[in-house]
Amino acid sequence: AEDEGPFLKEERMLLNSMAERIGRVTERESAALELQKKNDFVELALRASNLGTWQQDFVTDTVFLDEIARGHFGFETASVTERDLIERIHPEDQRGFVEKYQTAIQNGDVETITLKVRALHPNGVVNWLSLQAQLKFAKTDAGLIPLSSVGTTQDITEQKRDEEMLARKTRALYVLSNCNQALVRIFDENELL
Repeated sequence: AEDEGPFLKEERMLLNSMAERIGRVTERESAALELQKKNDFVELALRASNLGTWQQDFVTDTVFLDEIARGHFGFETASVTERDLIERIHPEDQRGFVEKYQTAIQNGDVETITLKVRALHPNGVVNWLSLQAQLKFAKTDAGLIPLSSVGTTQDITEQKRDEEMLARKTRALYVLSNCNQALVRIFDENELL
């Protein structure tokens, strides 16, 4: 009993067990704090880049949109159906969107899907979006079945406007260049006469 110190063997075991538990709780709290810091960083980066995020659950036919993605599509609620989402895509872009998505699902494609579509808001506002999607599948005896997809949305309306303006200016310069060449030819022909 002398080598046990001030505590009995049972008391030492209890103290050691408590110290282990406190250590594990401290490690978990530290890990949770580190995870929260990383989540805060990602959230700040997403907001700074106006990047929305979403997740689709194929089992429940639900698409969960963060605040930014809701704004990109003009939704009030955080969860919508796939049909609701497709209806918010401009009618001229719906077919391409559905075909690309369905092809990726049928092929079991796990590569990132990238699409540019116009979103049509209930108030009539139209904005261009760049969509990125990654599909997740489950292996079954019948083959691959889609479980979920995750992705991002980014408003590229300003970029599209800039591209359109550049294309208009390029066309105008092309017409001007052709007119100049025609004028030069006419001028040269007059000199020859």
